[in-house]
Amino acid sequence: MEPKENNPKKKGGLKGLFEEIAAEKKKKKNKQKKQNDSNNNNNKTKPKFSNISNASSDFKGLKNFGNSCYSNVIIQILTSIPDFINVLYKRYNLIENEDDLFVDYPILSRVIEIMSNYKSKNTSLASNYLQDIVYKFDITGSQNDAHEFLVFLLDRLNIELLNIENKYKIINNSNENNINTEKEEPKEEPKDDEKEDEWEEVKKGGKTMKQTNSIKNFKSSILGEVFQGILKQDIIQKGNSKSNCQIEPFFTLHLDNEEPSIENMFEKFFKKKQIEDSGDKYIQSFLEKCPNILIVNAKGFFYDKKNKTIVKIKKELIFGEKLILKKEYVSPHLRNKNIEYELIGIVVHKGNLATEGHYICYCKDNKDKTWFYLDDNKVIKVSEDLLHKLRPYILFYKKLI
Repeated sequence: MEPKENNPKKKGGLKGLFEEIAAEKKKKKNKQKKQNDSNNNNNKTKPKFSNISNASSDFKGLKNFGNSCYSNVIIQILTSIPDFINVLYKRYNLIENEDDLFVDYPILSRVIEIMSNYKSKNTSLASNYLQDIVYKFDITGSQNDAHEFLVFLLDRLNIELLNIENKYKIINNSNENNINTEKEEPKEEPKDDEKEDEWEEVKKGGKTMKQTNSIKNFKSSILGEVFQGILKQDIIQKGNSKSNCQIEPFFTLHLDNEEPSIENMFEKFFKKKQIEDSGDKYIQSFLEKCPNILIVNAKGFFYDKKNKTIVKIKKELIFGEKLILKKEYVSPHLRNKNIEYELIGIVVHKGNLATEGHYICYCKDNKDKTWFYLDDNKVIKVSEDLLHKLRPYILFYKKLI
């Protein structure tokens, strides 16, 4: 029999076995770390804010690594918005343990790394970090919808930023939603059949409104300071002194695309409508909070029930560089004047079918106000007149003070 010390598998008994397992785990961890750091030569340091700029010369193309155009356009527009960059860095700079960045905050860390490469001399970026994000959305590498990816990205970033805020006990202003509830604290215990998320608000004339506070189940991080809006939907029944209301937060606003212009879409969206098969019940939406960056999904596709397929809408959609939200669209207690927005980004779907095609985007430089056309790795300065010939799918607006 061989001496014990000459048999590495038997050396040390259980202690040796545990050491062997620990060594294997360390080896795997080092391998993963090496893959994560491949874009910066295995030197994973936190990028400094000074490395990020939004000058026109810093617009970068993103190489398509296979059906990734839908993610490219979203990343390109979001990273051209200074408010978006600022809120990411406010929370990112709080993180003390850099070794946990890619594990605890996989989306945030990779978006930051993408932006940190914008100072490189290359005109387009081939980013493994973007590929990591996409594979968390859909590991198959298939063609996907740009708006669905946008919702995924904002949702995941919101969760990770919340985790940072909870860890460092940061209180942000995003959840102070200025909802005009003006309700008194209950003087007695609620009845068993009363819902915890409802209350009654006494309005002028003694009319009461039962409100459903769905927003209290939604927590917004500092990201809400940029993108979060709040809708209030009033459900009114003729002759009834009580009406119901539901409050809903949103990061993107979905509009009916059957109208010829963006303005007509908003007018239809905020118009009082009769609820089908309800007799004399009506519903009307109001804005309780207008986001600083308003994202509008113009719903470029619809489902054809007869043919059981998704159909792309190809008719013209009129829009301009300015968007006026009438004060009638805002809750009465917040009305002052019309709210004006400036167009800063457009996502366009090219192709005849909803299930295939190609996404491109247009970004407005926040310094000299010129427009750029971005098609994966192509970045071209374009005339503003070209925009009016587009059929937008997603529009990004910035509120003007």
